[in-house]
Amino acid sequence: MITAIAIASISAFVGALLIFDVAGTGVRILSTAKKGFETIQDERLDDEAREKASRHASIQLARLLGSILIRCTFTLLISFLPIWLAAWAGLAPVADVVNFLARWDVLGITTLVIAGGFVATRMLWSSR
Repeated sequence: MITAIAIASISAFVGALLIFDVAGTGVRILSTAKKGFETIQDERLDDEAREKASRHASIQLARLLGSILIRCTFTLLISFLPIWLAAWAGLAPVADVVNFLARWDVLGITTLVIAGGFVATRMLWSSR
């Protein structure tokens, strides 16, 4: 039963990552930081324009940081939902499921399956 609950939790985690677009937000953070850095290094701009662009990038990064923190919080809460529901139903204690998920073999296999699924999905979409 612990394995089924763990699979439900992992599935909820992956689903929440996709629904809340955590990876997309991370890409926007990196893009904003890169643009801000490029603007600071742009020799065609005067100091005032650089500072204005730097300030704008800083504000954007602060907003995106808040956004990704909220998205990650909801993702983690959703991933724990199956574990809490199973504990509430008396199927398995929370500690047992969390200990199972923390095992190195479970972490390794889960990582390989998720990464493999990601690569396979990218390959399928890029071929279309």
